[in-house]
Amino acid sequence: MPNEARIRPLTADDLAHLAMLGLDQTIAIRAMAQDMAWVMEEKGKVLAAATARLADGTVFLDGLVGEASGQLLLIDHAIAYARWSYAPALTLLASHEDASLEDRGFVGVDPERLPPSLGAAAATSQDALQKVLMKRL
Repeated sequence: MPNEARIRPLTADDLAHLAMLGLDQTIAIRAMAQDMAWVMEEKGKVLAAATARLADGTVFLDGLVGEASGQLLLIDHAIAYARWSYAPALTLLASHEDASLEDRGFVGVDPERLPPSLGAAAATSQDALQKVLMKRL
């Protein structure tokens, strides 16, 4: 197998390393149980991870840690997963405007106008400066 980046499901063996990167283990375990947790690894080393959940029928990316390039690959994977599951949108929180997210079709959304479950999911962020971004599928 070539030593290229690959995305695979997050496993229990990944939890300790990902906790050091800042991924909440409770969120990771919930996402693993729902088959909505992924890692990006290269040459056997985990470089980034993402967790997601359903909120008001959309896929909400609620955990994203690791190297920026790995995060972008995982966002692309989450977009593909959301399309596969016939979700109408993918939503995530970003700490700043990111051209790479805009290039992927994400736009800012007013948190006050979100449906109840999605609004509650977005409100769980500890960083008040994060922006809610959504990509319609």
